Amino acid sequence: MYKFSNKIGLAILLIILCGIATNGFADTLDFKIPDYIPERFVDLEWRVDGSFRLQGNYDKRKIDEDHVAPYVDNYVSNIDRDNDVFTFALGTGLDYEYVTIPKFFNINTSLNTNINFNSYHNNSTENHSNYWNQNNYDRSSRHYNFRINNHIDAGHYLYDDFFISAKTNLFYRYSEVPKDNRELYSEHKYYYEPYTTAYQSWTDANMRNDNRFISADGELLTGWGRLYEGGYASTALYIIDELKKDGLLVKNPTQLNMLDLTEIIYQYRQKHAIDYRIHRIESLKKIISFLEKEGLITGTGANDYLLIQDVWNYFPKYDRKFGAIVRFGIGFDYDYDSYHSSYTSNNRSFDYRYHDDTPQQMDTLNSRTWTDYRYTSRKDDYNGTYLALHAEYNAPLSRQWQLRLSTSNKYYLKAESNGEDYDFHAYFYDQNSWQTSD
Repeated sequence: MYKFSNKIGLAILLIILCGIATNGFADTLDFKIPDYIPERFVDLEWRVDGSFRLQGNYDKRKIDEDHVAPYVDNYVSNIDRDNDVFTFALGTGLDYEYVTIPKFFNINTSLNTNINFNSYHNNSTENHSNYWNQNNYDRSSRHYNFRINNHIDAGHYLYDDFFISAKTNLFYRYSEVPKDNRELYSEHKYYYEPYTTAYQSWTDANMRNDNRFISADGELLTGWGRLYEGGYASTALYIIDELKKDGLLVKNPTQLNMLDLTEIIYQYRQKHAIDYRIHRIESLKKIISFLEKEGLITGTGANDYLLIQDVWNYFPKYDRKFGAIVRFGIGFDYDYDSYHSSYTSNNRSFDYRYHDDTPQQMDTLNSRTWTDYRYTSRKDDYNGTYLALHAEYNAPLSRQWQLRLSTSNKYYLKAESNGEDYDFHAYFYDQNSWQTSD
């Protein structure tokens, strides 16, 4: 079996930064976004988050009405309703990135779990002049959900811009409803003198299901080229240009000054932080102290500090990647999906009639019992082998324009899919009826 899939993305991004300043001071130094290439960056972030929710609703109402026309009716209604929900969620994520000139490594892992308990009760009665109704409904359920996602992208440059790399993706999800129980009782009485007719029914139903899904794919690739993040170089250009426009720049920065400033911005832009307020303060202090040390600003007034903070906080920090990369190799993917569910419902009902003077003596009686059972099982698995071709090109045409071209292609050499489905339904019914008389 042969399959061919292709995804091509073309994005020409127009970024309106802060006016159109094409003749900025930094441009006269011939320093542009692609001029800076980071030598090394390492970062690790581990996140833990959770939530807890307890919710309850209680509703109790009573209605008492008397009707005269067009018909006579004394109506009384009672409603007692209660709903409780408990939800607990916990998640964690790990991101590790290591980038140098000769190699790169990136791993992203996330794990999430969710637990839900639900309880519902509804009791209602209606009393009219000629009939009476009662309905009781109870439901309780539990639901579990677990997910894990992992992505790894690693590569090593063998010579110049030629490299070998590997990419893996793993996704696992498991959800289960171990209990979903429903109980229903209803009773109806109709008054037609001198007889009363009554209907009673009970239902006890229970359902459970589980679903498991696994998706995995891996690619072994060889390629050429490099991609670099360029937002930090763009920020460095903005800082110098804004200082120049406001007359706060003491002297022209050298090419080495621009590279050092960009290195500082790069490290602090990329670095994760627990307290972003403290991280922002540390970043600005580092930039300002560097500019003062190099004699680019005097540091005697607040205007230059506020301007640098304004650029750091509010000037655009969009994706400003530059460079090109092409990858080609072989890939393997596998998907597995299974689902099981069962449902059992036990039911009973009684229909009878009696004389109002002798309610203990039933004139007629019907008795019915039945059971409804259902089971469903489904399993699907898929595996494939394919050739992969990925390419991406990024170019910051200016501080207002960004060009991005990308394509991702898969040509399947082999693809197999298997599935199994099983359904079972059983229904058992029994009825008895008899009549008695005085």
